[in-house]
Amino acid sequence: MWIDGLQNKREPYTKNSLKQKVYETDRPNIEILKRRGIEEARRLVNDLATLEARFPAGFGSFAAQVRAWLNP
Repeated sequence: MWIDGLQNKREPYTKNSLKQKVYETDRPNIEILKRRGIEEARRLVNDLATLEARFPAGFGSFAAQVRAWLNP
């Protein structure tokens, strides 16, 4: 959808539609924000290889540096 949106010069999602999908409301309170943040952090920590592959210059570089500290 992002590629299509870029080609057609329109955003594929609105801010409120994304909030609705992620939080099940377009006006999440702080408790909902925290709960979803923790859920996603737990999901991501079990799949760091995907973060490295998708963001090699950012997260991948960071992960490589941390590994270097652990294995000098």
